[in-house]
This record gives sequence, structure tokens and C-alpha cells, in this order.
Amino acid sequence: MVYTLLLTMVFYRTLKIKDLPSILLQTVVMTGVIMFLLATSSAMSFSMSITNIPAALSDMILGISANKLVILLVITVFLLIIGAFMDIGPAILIFTPDSAADHG
Repeated sequence: MVYTLLLTMVFYRTLKIKDLPSILLQTVVMTGVIMFLLATSSAMSFSMSITNIPAALSDMILGISANKLVILLVITVFLLIIGAFMDIGPAILIFTPDSAADHG
């Protein structure tokens, strides 16, 4: 990172020292948002695993077909529907692992 910073400031001259605080602030804010999403998705995943919801969804998806491509299509459609209500990154972290682990 230091190499890139020096290269940008010295060689390309596109980054000024006065711009660094705003760039660092934007970086901290985006990192905070990502960490919040991961923390809440982990908490939701834990609460859902206690209530056994992912296993029930996995059994329901596996009951539809034994074909791996059909299962993949069903998971994709399910994540598309879930993506309308929540961010897709945490949705993948919460809902996909049980179904994917059952199919290798």
C-alpha cells in the first residue's frame, strides 16, 4: 500500500497530500459498512442455524430434484428473490452453504 501511495503521489502526480484525509475517511466508512453487513449476517446466520431454518430450506431444495443443475437453478432463483429484500452478499453467506455442502 505504501508503494502504491508513493507511486501515485510521486510518479503519476494524481494524488495530492491534501486529498489523503478524505480518501482515508471514505475508506474507513466503506470498511465499516462491510464489517456491519458481515456482523449482522453472522448474527442472523447464527439465529437461523439455532432454529434450523437453513437445514429445512436445504431439505426443501433437495426434495425438488436430484439433478445438480436443477438445484443450482433453484438456488439462483431463491437468491434472486431473497436479493429483493436484503443485500445479496449477506444472503449468500446465510443461505447458500448448507445447500451447497450437501451437493459437494
